[in-house]
Amino acid sequence: MRLHFNTIDRGDSTGCRRTGGQVIDDFVEWAALWDEHTAILSRRPPIPDVNCEKETVIAYFVGEKPSSGYGVKITSIELQGDPKNQGLVVTIEEYGPPRLSSDVITQPYHIVRVPKVRFSKVIFESAKLV
Repeated sequence: MRLHFNTIDRGDSTGCRRTGGQVIDDFVEWAALWDEHTAILSRRPPIPDVNCEKETVIAYFVGEKPSSGYGVKITSIELQGDPKNQGLVVTIEEYGPPRLSSDVITQPYHIVRVPKVRFSKVIFESAKLV
């Protein structure tokens, strides 16, 4: 079953330097992630309203890249398997810079929200596009 998701934030500059995905289902974790994510900004935006009783936040970070033009996008989120052992499969597209890019360090990311569902494992599948 494919889940509908909404983007909370997406871009190429974050305080989160790690690579990989994160699934968040409580407010304390969400507040910590938002604090880390916005730590590099001189004017931090307020934390987006997420109802952690009804929604789950999924974030994916690509880590530091040596130039502009890199990016990441969550393209689909699906529940797979039988109801007693469902897996959440998050499909990611990563892409690299065009031939002409700026020499600036970037940290591509995508943060989304989905309706809260029960699942026993999470798989992040990545397709690298050039």
